[in-house]
Amino acid sequence: YGNAKVSGDARVYGNARVYGNARVYGNAKVSGDARVYGNARVHGNARVYGNAMVSQNQHLQNCSCKDDLSKNIKESIRCQTGLGIFNEKIVAYKTVNKDMSSFQDEKFFYKVGEIAEVKNPEISNESCASGLHFSNMNYWDDKDGVFIQAEINLEDIITVQEGKIRCKKALITGIYER
Repeated sequence: YGNAKVSGDARVYGNARVYGNARVYGNAKVSGDARVYGNARVHGNARVYGNAMVSQNQHLQNCSCKDDLSKNIKESIRCQTGLGIFNEKIVAYKTVNKDMSSFQDEKFFYKVGEIAEVKNPEISNESCASGLHFSNMNYWDDKDGVFIQAEINLEDIITVQEGKIRCKKALITGIYER
C-alpha cells in the first residue's frame, strides 16, 4: 500500500501488510498478522510474524520478530542492533575521533571510566536527534577513528531507530583502535 516496496526474494503473505514508505527486501519474510509501516526497513534474513509491528524508522536485519517493537524496547534493541541486554544494561559501541572527541561535536570528549551525558536531550522517537548514539561495531564501519565501548542502562535509552540506540548517558568502558 502507499509507497511501500517489496523486492528481491522477500515475501509477504497471510494477513501481513506492508504500507507507508516501508521496504521489505533481500530474503526477508513478513507473515501472519504482522504490520510493517512508516519508514521501517526489513531485510537480510529477517522474519516478522504473528502480531508483530515494525514502524517509525526501525530497521531489522537477520532477526526474528513477533512483537510490536515500539512497545518492547528490549526486542527492538535485539532486533535492530543484535545487542543483548544483561542486568538491564547493554554494551554498545560507536566511533569517535582519535582524540576521543565526537564526530558530531568536536568539543564533546569521551573519557574511559567516566559517564558521558547529554544535557537536555530530545525525548522523541527521532533517530538523529540530540543524545548519544551507539550500536554494534559493524554499524560504524564506514567511519575512521577509534571505537569506544559503553555500558548503557536500559532506563537511559530514549529510542532505538535505524539500527542504533539513542540515549541520555553512558559509561565509557574501553577503547578499541583499528
